Amino acid sequence: MLEELEKALKEEERAAAEAQMEEEALSYMELVQQKVQNNWNRPPSARSGMQCELLIQLVPTGRVVGVSVVKSSGNAAFDRSAEQAVRKAEVFPELKEMSPDVFEKYYRQMKLLFNPQDMRQ
Repeated sequence: MLEELEKALKEEERAAAEAQMEEEALSYMELVQQKVQNNWNRPPSARSGMQCELLIQLVPTGRVVGVSVVKSSGNAAFDRSAEQAVRKAEVFPELKEMSPDVFEKYYRQMKLLFNPQDMRQ
């Protein structure tokens, strides 16, 4: 009985720590999205509903070391503009402030859904 209680307590602690890591990761995601949004130049061929998924590779300093399209919008100019917006950001200095565990789990390689409806310009 005591072992079960200890096991349940450890599981609850693990779940709470995981939730805290996820919350921290989400708080930084907004900063990343905002910076990419500010760097984006909408190509003339971009249409409502277009989106592409990007894979962004980062180092712990927040520097972008790679970006690629994982899922294309079907429009090369749109996809290229999304990649360029990330490359133009170069570095997300705020990421240096996050805990190493959160960085490794959520930001070493992160996916970003790029959607012009979310990007005002």
